[in-house]
Amino acid sequence: MEFSIEQLSTLQATIERLYPSWWRNAPQVYKHPLLDGRIPAAVVLKYGQDRQVCAPPTANADAALWDHSCDYSKLARVAFALATHYRVSPVRDWTPIDPDVIRNAHPTIYTTPDPETREEVEDLEQYPLVDDDDREIQVFAPNGRRIPRHSVSYFEPYEPCSVLQNLGQVSQLFAAQPSHDNRWTYNDDGAVVRDRGPANAEEVEVDAILDGIDPPSVHLYPLGFTRHGQWQANGVIDPLRRHISAISRSLKLHDGGGPAVEPIKSQCYNNIAHYTRHSARHHIAQRGVLTGTTGGAWAKTTKARATASTLYAACSRSNPHSDLCGQLERAEQTFLRFENVYTVHCQRLPEDDRTGREFYLKVMMPLTGACAHPTVLDAIKNTSTVFRPGVFPNLMLWTTYPVRVLLELFWQKVSPALIVGSNATPNPVDLELIAILERLVNFAHTGAMKVLTTGVMDRLWPSRAIVDHGFPCFSPALFLGGDNGLLPSVDLNDWPIHSITGYPLVASKRALEITYGNAHFTTYHTLFHIHLKVSNAVRVAGDSQDILAYRIKVMGSIVAAAFVNDVKAFVKDHTLQETQDAIDDPTHIDHDFAVIRRRSLKTWIKSSQPLNYGTNKITFADLVRTVSAHPDDVPAGLPPSSTRSTSLEAFVDKIYSWAVSATVSPRAPLYKDGTTGIVLRTIIAEATRVLRGHSPTERSAALKRLIVRALTAAQVHFMPDARPNPARHGSPSHQPSIHAWTTLGAAPQARSLNPDNARTHTERVTMELNASARILEDSDVRGDWAFDGLQIQHIHSVLNRIVTPIDWASGAAGKTAKGCSADIYKWAVARFTDDMQHWTCSLALSLAVLLTRTLPKVFYPRPIPKPLLKLITTRPLSKPNLCIAAIRSIPPSHPSTTLKGLSDTSLYATQAAIWLLAWIDESSPLRIAIKNGNISDIKDFTAKHGQNHINLIRLGIAYGSSARLFGAARVNQDYYVLPTPDLVRWAAEVKTKLTDLPHGPFTLTSTIFGLQPALDLRDQGQFPGMDPATVTSLTAAAAKESSIASSSKHSLDISDDISILPQQRRRHN
Repeated sequence: MEFSIEQLSTLQATIERLYPSWWRNAPQVYKHPLLDGRIPAAVVLKYGQDRQVCAPPTANADAALWDHSCDYSKLARVAFALATHYRVSPVRDWTPIDPDVIRNAHPTIYTTPDPETREEVEDLEQYPLVDDDDREIQVFAPNGRRIPRHSVSYFEPYEPCSVLQNLGQVSQLFAAQPSHDNRWTYNDDGAVVRDRGPANAEEVEVDAILDGIDPPSVHLYPLGFTRHGQWQANGVIDPLRRHISAISRSLKLHDGGGPAVEPIKSQCYNNIAHYTRHSARHHIAQRGVLTGTTGGAWAKTTKARATASTLYAACSRSNPHSDLCGQLERAEQTFLRFENVYTVHCQRLPEDDRTGREFYLKVMMPLTGACAHPTVLDAIKNTSTVFRPGVFPNLMLWTTYPVRVLLELFWQKVSPALIVGSNATPNPVDLELIAILERLVNFAHTGAMKVLTTGVMDRLWPSRAIVDHGFPCFSPALFLGGDNGLLPSVDLNDWPIHSITGYPLVASKRALEITYGNAHFTTYHTLFHIHLKVSNAVRVAGDSQDILAYRIKVMGSIVAAAFVNDVKAFVKDHTLQETQDAIDDPTHIDHDFAVIRRRSLKTWIKSSQPLNYGTNKITFADLVRTVSAHPDDVPAGLPPSSTRSTSLEAFVDKIYSWAVSATVSPRAPLYKDGTTGIVLRTIIAEATRVLRGHSPTERSAALKRLIVRALTAAQVHFMPDARPNPARHGSPSHQPSIHAWTTLGAAPQARSLNPDNARTHTERVTMELNASARILEDSDVRGDWAFDGLQIQHIHSVLNRIVTPIDWASGAAGKTAKGCSADIYKWAVARFTDDMQHWTCSLALSLAVLLTRTLPKVFYPRPIPKPLLKLITTRPLSKPNLCIAAIRSIPPSHPSTTLKGLSDTSLYATQAAIWLLAWIDESSPLRIAIKNGNISDIKDFTAKHGQNHINLIRLGIAYGSSARLFGAARVNQDYYVLPTPDLVRWAAEVKTKLTDLPHGPFTLTSTIFGLQPALDLRDQGQFPGMDPATVTSLTAAAAKESSIASSSKHSLDISDDISILPQQRRRHN
């Protein structure tokens, strides 16, 4: 803030009068312990900006003005910056000055400026004038200033040289010199003299400016891709520290305490920078004008279009980089500017010196003079590089010429698409290359490494080349083409992408955000991402329909990724904010738990699926610890929102309606500072463009479905949402909270907990937290589940899932599939992915798990006993249930030899489910081919899976009564698929049995496979929790129906070598 003297006085009086009452009535959150019992003691005063000060002829007059401008006795400290200009010029003639003239002006003359080493020159006439190199041998006045021994004449017209710092030598300026017992001080005449101090050297006071000071950090800024430029430091150069120490010692009220004058920071640069700024804050090279202008092609709002039009008109009239060159050519002064910032502690000064006059004469004047002292001036000279007139700043034009030529070529390439009314859009790659080139121009003029984006500019080489060699270059990805061979470009498929998000790396973000806002950049970046992903897919895609489908799929995945990233950012920002006070104060009551929360946040945010439960619920536990306000909240899990639970489809419907609404703004669960809303609007607009041949209803349905699928793939099971109204009635908050979470699944079911079994408090918390996670996950229709380890008794717990198991091995299962088999596998995988809740998918998965649990007993004995064969062949086809019962009377058997594919249960179950679905669903390519009589088309599929019709009948999917069933049976001749209505009834029966606990799953298993296999599975732990009395009664009932099987036991040791892949079950009558 800026104040006049009157305004500052009024503010001070107001603070003194009103601050105590304001503090008493201030909100409690304002009353930080550090502020309690204190009053404001400092204000910032911007005064004297760029004013010339400390000119000796006007020193007294200036001091009088300072005396009236401010009452320094009321100030605790004053911070200010002093700049010294060094100018270098070619000299035409050097003329010696008469020694008598010098002696009359300077009665006392010394050989050096250092009071510890200097000797007085008694006879100046006899003292050599120049050395062997014809350089003047310098002499010095008592105050250390150099006494010129030559007069000079300059060329006409006067042309100054330019000065830059040699960045390779700058470290010498800050190399700390060994501390000395002898100190300097300033006498009343302003001369540097030795401070004798106490006779005992051990009693010398430690100097806070000189002793034990580490070298400051120095930042170097090369200009024009050279090794010369400017620097900034968070301290001052070492030769100047001794002068500051002397001035401070001369002014201090008493020994002890800190210094009266304290050095803060410094910088040294060529003042050419002041000629290339539109304002004090904006260097022309830093504004990215061409990037912002080109980015206007993606403007969507009226304001953004107006800005883009204005920028295009300005750039069409005059290229900003040409303007920059013109300003450099017109620069009149190119001297070296040495700035130092100091703080003066006024309360450490004698009372007589706390006036404006004394401050000016005893602080400002000596500090300014110190920068002209030979000990400081020589150090600056030793690290400076002087350029002859006309070299600098033209050097900047020469070294940036190749970059500016490329910029001009790109501008010519994109500018036709920026004309108002043009329907074309520039290639995003061209925009990014313009941004990269403007950043290179920026670096050439400022030397700031932060303008070199390490992502895209490293991958395309220019930033790496600058670091390694000083000058930019591009990788072969940049090529020249076009009609004249001079049109630069990069193939879209070669553009660098982020290794985690898959988004294209960009250099334009800052320029677009400054010019148009964050929403504009997000829109552009999203469209660039789609463009890049689709371009990569074109190389491997088939027809245009495949590309279109892939484009929409990409859109859904982008929305899902944006939402997950928003949640991560939201949780991180609010957790850091909530824990900051406790982290800063180790004595805070919540300090230890705040450390735990931040540690958990660090682990959680690195998770690849942060909104999933994770292995052993670790991700869920980390999230709960992160968002819990108190340790006692952890066992309860995620605190519920006002919604508590919703489906993923309902969530997508909600955010979609917000995105297409012109009146309702997004609210919880969307994060107001997030990008999901912007990304979704962009995606909807893009989908409307690419699906313009479809109706709005079809477009929205397709996009919603793919967003749901993408969120499912990202394992999004919960999200921050609005907190319930504290009054327990009325509308909830419109903003999400990390203390309110909605689960994306069915409502949780009660589950018994046994915390009493815990031996320690930590175990109790862990058990309750895991139980909370299990409740949510088990009831979540998209919760993780697996074939591996799934007991028959618990199949019912996954019947509500709409996602495939985590060990779903469709890739491995269909790896060798070809022709019709490949088409069937592709269809089945898509069917499971899109509609797991359909009765056909549910039946296929249930039967696949049942069959997998009987491994390796998935074969039939050979030869078939004659009584069994006769029974099977006499079953009438008009009664399918009898045919199925006859097959089920044949007990399953082991293979006669070891076969591949039986040890990997997950792979077997996946293949079984796919195979079963192909037979169950009448819309499958397999069933359609059978219906059309194209049996030859499915030979590769039946060959891949062997003669598996026995298990097909056993599982209740088909029926038959031919003796050929145990050989090369033919579909629709020797066996038949049950009609769909019968399969629907069988699916309902299977589901009823699996959910009828505790004995339903056992009954179903014994019905399909027989009593003894069911008992064997019971002994293997597949039916936990069954009452022994129930097992006994079920065994007795089943024994009455197993006489045929009993009479065939002598044949069970004969096994078939042919693998029977899994199929579905059928109702047992």
